[in-house]
Amino acid sequence: MISVIMPVYRANKYIFQAVNSVLKQTYSNLELIIIDDYGLDGSVESVKNTFSDNRIKYYLNDRNMGIAYSRNLGLDVANGEYIAFMDDDDLAPLNRLKIEIEFLENNPEIDAVGGRYCVIDENDNIIRYSDDTLQNHNYLKACLMFYDPLGNGSMLFRKSIVKDNHIRFMNNCQGMEDYRFWVDFSQFGKISNLKEVMLYWRNIEGNETSRRINEKKSERQKKFAEIQKYAIASNGFDLSEEDLSFLTEMLPEGRFDKIVSLRDVKKLYEILLSICKQAKKKKMENEMEILIACRKQLSRRMEYSEAWDI
Repeated sequence: MISVIMPVYRANKYIFQAVNSVLKQTYSNLELIIIDDYGLDGSVESVKNTFSDNRIKYYLNDRNMGIAYSRNLGLDVANGEYIAFMDDDDLAPLNRLKIEIEFLENNPEIDAVGGRYCVIDENDNIIRYSDDTLQNHNYLKACLMFYDPLGNGSMLFRKSIVKDNHIRFMNNCQGMEDYRFWVDFSQFGKISNLKEVMLYWRNIEGNETSRRINEKKSERQKKFAEIQKYAIASNGFDLSEEDLSFLTEMLPEGRFDKIVSLRDVKKLYEILLSICKQAKKKKMENEMEILIACRKQLSRRMEYSEAWDI
């Protein structure tokens, strides 16, 4: 029923915990697809020597291909009706798959579901919990135009949506392959979240996400803006390149570190208002949720503006 896809690259330190958290799930009708991305550190060989479980399927890339290629390979070979992702240094709560598959089985109108995530350090100590999840699928789709509100490693989804609509992970996304993937998924399937923690996400120096944020900040910012523009266009909105570039400059990834003028806030308001008017004119199903999402983005930007310069 469930295929869990786990790309592996130089993961000797944490992979045993990650694999164990999948194999010990309270829902056991699963296969674990391990894709060795040519790490050459013995990680996968160690897993083979440690776990004698016929639910594990092994694949080896003939050279280092990257996480997008490896996940796509996993999608191609997966036998399950449902797909879950796991990184090689994260942990899954032992009831994750049971809770999620029961939700999808009981809610056939929803095609993907995730949950909150808990950030942990190298010793499994809890650093923080993620914010409350977005559960309204229409609102979640609207928010994807501006940022990624999903914990990729917490998600379970119907394989048919990906297969029937040829949805793939894209290369060269500066660690934001997930964001682009879920933008595409949201055009064909409905996404929701649960309130429970469905992932323990390890945030340590040296892992891929940390490296991209710290070492390639400029390239990541450009890619984030590119995905935002793509998401807005994919949702059917027509904005000039000038307006799109201004919007993405005003709404970058993460916390704002630049105080902007009220003149810029007014221009952002006009662009967001244009999106809302287009949604109303096109009678979009999530017209109201788009309005709410735009209001919240304007409010976030207003908070870091000259309006509070006293």
